[in-house]
Amino acid sequence: MKRMNGLLKAVTFLLIFSFVVSFFAGCSSADPAPAPEPERMVEEAAFDAPEPESEPMSFDEPVEEEWDFDDEDMAPVEWVATAEVPVSEGNMGPIPILLASETGRQLVYNTDIIIETTQFMEGQRRLLDKATELNGHSERTTVNGRSLTTPYVERNAYFRLRLPPENLIEFIIFIEDNYQLYFLDKKMRDFTITHERNVVHLEELKEREERLLAELEEEQTTRSQRDLERDLENIQADIRNLEAQSAQLDWDVDFSDITISLFEIIFPEEEEEEEPVEPPTFGERLQDVTVNSLENLLAMVQGLFLFLIRALPWLIPLAIIAFVILRILKKVNIKTAGQKKSVVTPPVESTPDTPEENTPAKTSNVGDKDS
Repeated sequence: MKRMNGLLKAVTFLLIFSFVVSFFAGCSSADPAPAPEPERMVEEAAFDAPEPESEPMSFDEPVEEEWDFDDEDMAPVEWVATAEVPVSEGNMGPIPILLASETGRQLVYNTDIIIETTQFMEGQRRLLDKATELNGHSERTTVNGRSLTTPYVERNAYFRLRLPPENLIEFIIFIEDNYQLYFLDKKMRDFTITHERNVVHLEELKEREERLLAELEEEQTTRSQRDLERDLENIQADIRNLEAQSAQLDWDVDFSDITISLFEIIFPEEEEEEEPVEPPTFGERLQDVTVNSLENLLAMVQGLFLFLIRALPWLIPLAIIAFVILRILKKVNIKTAGQKKSVVTPPVESTPDTPEENTPAKTSNVGDKDS
């Protein structure tokens, strides 16, 4: 009982001490902040003063550069600082091209373009809509997306478009105005000589076909009918091949081939600068330590209580067994004590007093009476 009373007094004293410390720490933290010094107020006012406006930057001024258009295999590319800044006339300006309708030549244009954008889905939709608006179409579209679990992965898409050559420059200017142009390669190939050679060869084959048909109709020929039919089949196969080549060439002349690679760019988010944290005062530190101590004490008591509840199924049988053992030991002790009391010890014999020992006592008694 004395130990329990001492423990209760210690816990009560600790709680009173923690409450007192928390009260004084709260009072110290509630002190009003000191007024700013005059010099700091002047510096803040000077810092908040509006700065003079600078002259606006003009993006519409054309860039004067000399371009060499003699080599059609590789077109010069100008890098753009920002991809989303609208420019009315394009960043490179119109690229002069020759048209088959004006020159009468068989000119085929192949263009490879690599562009970047921060708005991937909207960017590819605008690209296809512009191609449709300029009387073009898409022969192939490939989109490489990303999984929902990896939203930071950059996407890309590939397009193969067909566009009339007279609308090719307008389409390139549209790309420069709405995307970041990374690479541009425009090639022009002249198939006029090949086309004329194919036309002449086709006419010759048709004349030979007519002669073979005439020979087959004749009854008397120097060659067998089987050889004539075989030669006729070969000539007709060559005619079909030349006609297919001519048709494909006419298609390539009427619709230029454009291959576009669109890449998404994801810029990393700018991290905000953390403000310097002031060190806590002594009262705040003492309050935190006290609160942590009480929380740890409460957690310990809760853990002990939970342990007792969890161990209760094993503690009850052990307590019963211990109680039975104590009762048995108590009965055994009582029985042994009763047996010890029942044992009789032998009496001790008393020796009679001698007359010599009793005589002085008597004389002393007589002397006392006389006195």
